[in-house]
This record gives sequence, C-alpha cells and structure tokens, in this order.
Amino acid sequence: MQHSTGSVKRLGAKPTCFCGQNAVFRIARTPKNKGKKFWGCPNFKGGNDELVGCNFFEWCLEEGNQGVVEERSAIARAEEVGLMSMEESYLEKMRMASMEKTLLRLEKWFKILVGMMFVNFIFNLILVSLLLKVG
Repeated sequence: MQHSTGSVKRLGAKPTCFCGQNAVFRIARTPKNKGKKFWGCPNFKGGNDELVGCNFFEWCLEEGNQGVVEERSAIARAEEVGLMSMEESYLEKMRMASMEKTLLRLEKWFKILVGMMFVNFIFNLILVSLLLKVG
C-alpha cells in the first residue's frame, strides 16, 4: 500500500522516505503549486516502470521563512494526481500514435519487398526457361 504525508520540512533537514532511502529535493510543476519546493521518494517517476516508489511527500520551507506549517489538502493532492494521470495518459497516447505510424511504415516496406520478391521470382523463371531453351 502506498503512503503519503503532507508535513513540512525546512530545506536544511533531509527526510527519509517510507522506502528507507533519503528523500530527494524536487520542485513542483503543477499549475497550483508551480515552483514550490518539496521532498519526494527517489524512486517515484524514475523512468523505470518497476520502481514506482512509496509516494512519500513533504513540503519544504525556505530557511528564514516563518511560514505556518502547511497540511496538504486532499483536494490539492487529488488535483495533482489527476494532472499526473492526464500527463501519463497523454504520453501513452503519443507513444501509441508513434508506434502506429512506425507500424504503417513497416507494412508499406513489407509490401514493397514482397512485390520485389515476386518480380525477382518471375525474372528468374524467365531466365531459367531461356537458359533451358538455349542449352
């Protein structure tokens, strides 16, 4: 089961995620939290489909900032998860479109090669029949 937290850490303190690894420093890119600093699981969205991480999350407060400790609201988290899901869906559609385009190109070349093989076969048949008549 995945866990997440909404507590806040100052930049100087490096937290440990639920995987037991040191959390990594990140900057949010969502429209609502763009530019905000946070700590996250080092395995989250690492490009490896097998490692999805523990969903660890903590906001960072910059040193000297007397900001109030924030709790991440469920609505904000749901919006971010929804945006990530939309991004993943879009990327998957783009990959599928690229694969379909490549497949169409390969099918076209396959048809051309089959046609060339047929022409070559006929050409060889004619050549063999001519050699048999001459010989």
